[in-house]
Amino acid sequence: MKHLEACPHIMSCIEIFQDQGHYYCVNELMPGGDLAALRDKTSKAGVALTEAYCKGIFKQCVAALEYMHRNAMMHCDIKEPNVMVKNTDYANPIVALIDFGLTKCSAGDGQSGGTPGYMPPEWFDLQVWLPRGDIFCMGVVFFQLLANKTPDEKKGTSGLFTENLNMQGVNSQEQMMQVLGQAMKTVQPNFGLIQGQYPGVMSFLPSMLEKDFRMRPKAPALMKQPWFR
Repeated sequence: MKHLEACPHIMSCIEIFQDQGHYYCVNELMPGGDLAALRDKTSKAGVALTEAYCKGIFKQCVAALEYMHRNAMMHCDIKEPNVMVKNTDYANPIVALIDFGLTKCSAGDGQSGGTPGYMPPEWFDLQVWLPRGDIFCMGVVFFQLLANKTPDEKKGTSGLFTENLNMQGVNSQEQMMQVLGQAMKTVQPNFGLIQGQYPGVMSFLPSMLEKDFRMRPKAPALMKQPWFR
């Protein structure tokens, strides 16, 4: 975290200390909530979730990934709760990545976890996390935000890859991961849900969600897309 905090879109760590049983991190306050609550927050603030508005948020998210990957680090757990708003001015939000508990060095073994419904397809075959895995996860976040499909247990809503999953007869973690892996490798996003209201994202979002990781753009290539520039 100390290594990454030079990026304004990565949470700053103020201090780290420990006692006999725990490590403690004192992090900067982010009162704006996370992306899972963004629709509700902007609605109450009278801010419309237009394509131009989302562009500002998405660009900050990709900039954070670009900085991490340029410094040979992978987040490995990109999801809405791990992207927070640093301020409460929802018309001009500043966002940052948080929660680096699963972060890995790109030069290491690459093995990591992630969150069901966000984990990239290649993880289920290779059991290895690649930088383009972060791109896939962020693509899931972008799609779910635009399509209003962010998972919410309280509302009983499921995400892009977790809705309509047939869990009948699933009795173990291993079986659950097999069902989930099949969904991640075969289910195609319904871009018809978003392309009418957000036509510009079709220039890059489908590539972020490519099943074949070799077909996904790296973060620097995304930042050079005309939509982001």
